[in-house]
Amino acid sequence: MAQLPEKSLWEIQDKQRKINILSGFIWVGLFFAVAFHYAAGSHYGLTYPWDTFLVLPADHFMDFYNYYDAFEKYRFSVTMFPTVNLFLFLFSGLQKNTAFAVFINIFILYFICICYRVLKISSLPTKKTIRNIFIIGLMSYPFLFVFDRGNLEAYMFIFVSLFAFLFQQKRYYWASFFLALAIGMKLFPAVFFILYLKEKRYKELGVLGLFLLLLGLSLFLAKDIQETVTNSNSFFDLYFTHYIIGNAGFAFGHSLFALVKSYYYTRSLLMGEPMTQYFVSHSGRLLHDYAIFTFIAYAAFAIFVYRSKTLSYWRQVCILVLLFCLLPNVSGDYKLIHIFTPLLLYINSCEKTRYEKYFIYLFSLLLIPKAYYVFPIGVSTSVIVTPLIMLIFLYMLVTDKDIASA
Repeated sequence: MAQLPEKSLWEIQDKQRKINILSGFIWVGLFFAVAFHYAAGSHYGLTYPWDTFLVLPADHFMDFYNYYDAFEKYRFSVTMFPTVNLFLFLFSGLQKNTAFAVFINIFILYFICICYRVLKISSLPTKKTIRNIFIIGLMSYPFLFVFDRGNLEAYMFIFVSLFAFLFQQKRYYWASFFLALAIGMKLFPAVFFILYLKEKRYKELGVLGLFLLLLGLSLFLAKDIQETVTNSNSFFDLYFTHYIIGNAGFAFGHSLFALVKSYYYTRSLLMGEPMTQYFVSHSGRLLHDYAIFTFIAYAAFAIFVYRSKTLSYWRQVCILVLLFCLLPNVSGDYKLIHIFTPLLLYINSCEKTRYEKYFIYLFSLLLIPKAYYVFPIGVSTSVIVTPLIMLIFLYMLVTDKDIASA
């Protein structure tokens, strides 16, 4: 990823302003969060979830370990997502704790490298750049949450961010390769297809399809493809039952559907019913209606990105990232790591628009812990506030105008 040239004093000052605001917000935000949760646990005797903004200490790194154990048991029949199978195969020859150490250190090294390439300013001493990387990157809530969970989203972030930076540099074939790897882990990054259509890169879109086909063929490495389908269906059924219909992971999410759940859970408690009763009994209709809303929202924003002539690249990426964080039925807070992709593009951008100076504050708010109160339904303020920030962000991205035309 090439660092963008710093062409003028104004551009350098603008970049420094963004970095200073971001590092200040994250430093203060993390300090207050740690102090608040420490006081809640140590001085007021409150237990989980009041004494931390992360998961239970006993569950540290369990996302990785659960996948590791599943692959050891089922091998290439563990899932229908080919990149996940290939990824787990690379770590399967290592002892579990060693595998995790290699997994997380590769992610940390990549994360530090891309932060360095973007946050470095030639006129500033290296010591200050290292401080900014430590605060903005390693002290941010998304990074801490990904590290704490050991979630595979860390590597999807690597693939998506490489795609975004390579696409910006017009290295479309390499971009297609990494986007294919990301889609091979989860379907959400497919929202970036619209960028190929916008740039009329139909041949490269075909190459992306070819990469996906080749990844799909890797599913036949399983001894029995029917076993792969059966295992995938079983895992999906568990996920659907416990996460989409149930409230597993509910306390650490930021999707719009979590707001829907919160409303109906609160409604049931206020009516003296079991918390999940109304939502579960009406889940079929609610999921149907939400699926229609999701399709319309994706389509509307895709059309907007495609048709807009003035929307800068970082804004296009930001809209699409916010969509695949907001719209799924379940979005764990590890997905917030993807906010760094448009953020790093934004830091290196120079624009004069009506809302431009406010975007850095929205980015900052998404990168700090916000779990300061736990409601009776089991969710914190973070589950409510984070999607609202994203909605405000989307509104400002869509309605923003150049100062000259505002």
